[in-house]
Amino acid sequence: MNLDLLEESILTTVVKNEAYKCKAIQYHNARVKNMTFKQGDLVLRKLEATGNRESRGKLAPTWDGPCRVTRVVKANTCHLQDP
Repeated sequence: MNLDLLEESILTTVVKNEAYKCKAIQYHNARVKNMTFKQGDLVLRKLEATGNRESRGKLAPTWDGPCRVTRVVKANTCHLQDP
């Protein structure tokens, strides 16, 4: 009898967890702003993507820039000119 209650408790927890994840995704998606860049725009470049971080400490800068967009390849993909 206790085994049935344990399985039911596990299933309830899994369902609640999935519902929470779904609500969190909806919350995030409702607040995300789509950004489109044009040639000539000034943007910041994340240093983790380039691998050029001077030091790995938590006080190291995380962004480089401003960099100018030289060419837009597709949505959210651009070629940047070094600052």
